[in-house]
Formats: sequence, structure tokens, C-alpha cells
Amino acid sequence: MATFEMDARAVRSAASLQESSRVLGRTFSLICSLSLLFAWNAFSANASTRLDSLEARFGPTEAEDAKSYPLIGRFRNTFYYVAPEAEMDSTLPLDAAVRTLEGAVIARVPRAFKKAMDIEGTGRLRDGRVVNFAGVVEREIRYQETVHPWGRGVGDCPLVPFRSVAVDRTKVALGSTVYIEETAGKRLPDGTFHDGLWRADDVGGAIKQDRVDLFTGDGYRSGDLLTQWGIRHMNPITLRLVAPPAEKNCTQETPR
Repeated sequence: MATFEMDARAVRSAASLQESSRVLGRTFSLICSLSLLFAWNAFSANASTRLDSLEARFGPTEAEDAKSYPLIGRFRNTFYYVAPEAEMDSTLPLDAAVRTLEGAVIARVPRAFKKAMDIEGTGRLRDGRVVNFAGVVEREIRYQETVHPWGRGVGDCPLVPFRSVAVDRTKVALGSTVYIEETAGKRLPDGTFHDGLWRADDVGGAIKQDRVDLFTGDGYRSGDLLTQWGIRHMNPITLRLVAPPAEKNCTQETPR
């Protein structure tokens, strides 16, 4: 009987100890959870403070900063490029002359290439020379050779793929830096991402009022990247003014 009572007390003692362990375990878990919660709140508060400090030092994020640029407007877009003679059939007759303003012959080329070059304003000859629109004489578009690898816009502004844009100078001042929202963050051919900044380097006969023309580089297919970005032909894109033209800029320089 005594042995039985001792065994019963031992069982109750063990059960009580087990229950105490469970309570202690739950209490410990609760303490850990509260500690983690307090630690996370402290971390979040500290991170928020650090972020506020960074913004105070360096200004808002790029996206927020872009929204602060004055809106110029929404413009229907097209694109233009350097017309490459190398893409033409080499067996085509050289039945068109590319002439200077003075009438000297720069090269003889296929008529189809001359027509493409007249539309785009810049051509890359088969021998590698780049020729640029110089003016019109007796209803014929005349050219001059240029030192710039992608041609030039107004004055001596070198055209740069996915950086130069042709504008109506009554809507956007030539030489201005503009932010085009729809191009920001898009991947460029070299793998980097566009920051949305373009320069108003050029004009065009058809680029009037609510039109802009984005320069894309060599050949018609260079414009495919715009389609990949979701920028469709003649769809409106948003321009904001980042900086007006400098007092002295390439639009005032003598073409080379």
C-alpha cells in the first residue's frame, strides 16, 4: 500500500513537472516572439530613419525626381536612323549621285539608297563614310561628309542612338535635356538600362507640333527596340523638361 502511494505521488510529481515544462516552454516561446517583434520594430524604425536621412542628403528617388520635372506635353512618336548602303543589294546600278551644296559628287549610289538617305537625313556609304543632310539646291537634297559616326543634327550636334530626339523647336528648345517617361528603365542594346534622358539635337520636315522623332542608330531594324519597349509608332509619349539648353551649345556650332 505504501509502495503504491509512493508510486502515485511520483506519477503526480512527474506529471506536474511535465506541465511546468510545457508552461515554461510556452512562456519562453512567447518571450522570444516578443523579443523578435521588438527587434524588428526597432530595425524598421532605424531603417526608416536611415532612409529619411539618405533622402535628405541626396534628394528623392529617380522616379519621384522625374515627376518633379515640368511637363512639356504628350507627343506622337516616330523614329529615324542612319541609312546604310551596305544593306542594299550590291548588284544594283549606281544610278544616283550624292552631291555637295556646291554640286561636287561625293559618291554614286543606288537610287533606292539615295531615296532612303533623303528620308532619314544621314547615310553610311559602303566605303564607311557618313554623309549628312546639308541643304536643298534646285529641289535636290545635298549632303556633306561628317566626322560624327552616327551623323549630326542641328549645328554640330552629334546624333547618339537612343539619346538624340528630333523636335519642333517651337515646342521644345533645341539643346534641351528632356526626360521621356516611357523609355526610363528600359534595357539598351549594351545591356544597361535607360535613365530616360534625351537631348533635343535635331529637327525634321515632318516633325511639327505634337510630333517627336527618336534616333535609334544604324538601319531600320534598330527601331525594333522601341517596339520591344512598348513604344508603338505614332503613340503619344511623355516629355518633361530636365534642363534648358546651355547658353553655348552644339546647335550653334559650325557643322563638321
